Amino acid sequence: MIAIKIDFPASRWHATAWGTHVNEGVTEWPPCPWRLCRALIAAWHWKHRQDEPALRSLIEKLAAQPPAFRLPNASTAHTRHYMPVITGPKESKTKIFDTFVHITAGESLWIRWDADLTENETSLLSTLLESLSYLGRAESLVSASLADTLPVNGNWSVPAGGNQLREDEIVRLLTPQLPGPYAAWALAQSGPPKATKAKTKKKPDTTLPMSLFEALQLDTADWKKEGWNLPPGARWVDYTRSRDSLKVAPSGIPPTQRRTKAPTVARFALVSKVPPAITQSLSLAERFHQALCKHLEGHGNSPALTGLDDHKAPLTGNNHVYFLPECDAHGYVTHMTLHAPLGFDDTACRVFGRLRKVWGMEGFDVKVVLLATGQPENFADASPYFKKSKVWTSLTPYVPVRHPKATRTGIPKMDAKKKVQIGSPEHDCWRLLETVAPTLLVSRVTTLGTRIKHGLRDIPCLDFQRQRRTGNGTRAGNRGYALRIDFEEEVSLPFGFGYAAHFGLGLFVPVDA
Repeated sequence: MIAIKIDFPASRWHATAWGTHVNEGVTEWPPCPWRLCRALIAAWHWKHRQDEPALRSLIEKLAAQPPAFRLPNASTAHTRHYMPVITGPKESKTKIFDTFVHITAGESLWIRWDADLTENETSLLSTLLESLSYLGRAESLVSASLADTLPVNGNWSVPAGGNQLREDEIVRLLTPQLPGPYAAWALAQSGPPKATKAKTKKKPDTTLPMSLFEALQLDTADWKKEGWNLPPGARWVDYTRSRDSLKVAPSGIPPTQRRTKAPTVARFALVSKVPPAITQSLSLAERFHQALCKHLEGHGNSPALTGLDDHKAPLTGNNHVYFLPECDAHGYVTHMTLHAPLGFDDTACRVFGRLRKVWGMEGFDVKVVLLATGQPENFADASPYFKKSKVWTSLTPYVPVRHPKATRTGIPKMDAKKKVQIGSPEHDCWRLLETVAPTLLVSRVTTLGTRIKHGLRDIPCLDFQRQRRTGNGTRAGNRGYALRIDFEEEVSLPFGFGYAAHFGLGLFVPVDA
């Protein structure tokens, strides 16, 4: 008995079933014996080229008995793309469906052949299996090897007999013919041509191999050119396969991968002919919010997005959504990250999927692509707001909501503990930090001036939009400040502070070590 184990490192198997068009979306599952035998011969031609008698004997023994397959848990999926078709000076595109089988991670395809091999044949088969890098199409990466034992239980696909179970279905697989009967048939076909009434001779068939081993090596274009509807030496064999062998979703997903709580972060990619600048972060966040609320109409309320409860009363606290724009070194916004400690419900997640664009300046709309939703730890490597650092500096101006306090004689009133003037931008930001994130331990807050330095840009705070077009908000003035916050330990800071904190102002980014 031969036991073969095949793993799929990419968890995908790409192969169109014999006799079907690629756009029919029919995948071959399990791999047909004809394909397996041809793959072994190809591996021998490309990587070994020695001991051909042993290879011929091996292939004939594999062809003499159809194998059985133990199928792993799998599902079908497909992608759609357009292929260019060039006819002279004209170019058109045709839609192509790429249907594939997705194999559950950690599971293998097992093949059982009831054949007895010699020591040389066993060694050669093991070498050829280890030489296989793909099976089917080139993107179907495989790792194959001989095994000593087979799994006891499992869903086995075997040649159909009279005792088919009700839960099984029939699939046709292309299988090599028996070597002896094929050789006799090929010899009969190559006999002397019969004379016709017109005394014409039958055209000699130059593509008909005399042995099954040679038939397996015949090029597809050759036998199609001669008008064959199947490769010479091939036959159809009906196999039984469990009806749920290709489920809608692969089973065995670990419980940790299933969503156990509402996501608090959603990240979008932005694309536009005229990309928005970080100086427009306030209006961009407002337009983003308006677009989401527009898609929310007629689908209920999502407090995390609207900031309102079901009775349209404003929520208390700061657990609703923060709009956190991300920019490159040149100051152009490339991503928009939404963070809501309250958590996004199912309604909000569906709205995220419907959002396609946001109105842009000068008629250039900003196209929006939802990248992912999840928890803050899932975005530590993607978004700067979820990275860990002890030192954070302003990305957008901090606009205070309180005025500095002083005595009647003009002497500043100082906070004895923080050692800064009460109501100053530093003191105001420190106070809001203790309100929004009381667990973060701040060592000091200092003012860097009125210019934001980020990447290759040095932008005055006056260049930033600092007045909301819609909604209300308390602020102490129109000036913006660049601040630096030092913490006692490394923290993440996915919040805004001060005026318009939920709409892109008062944001901080970590200082790289």
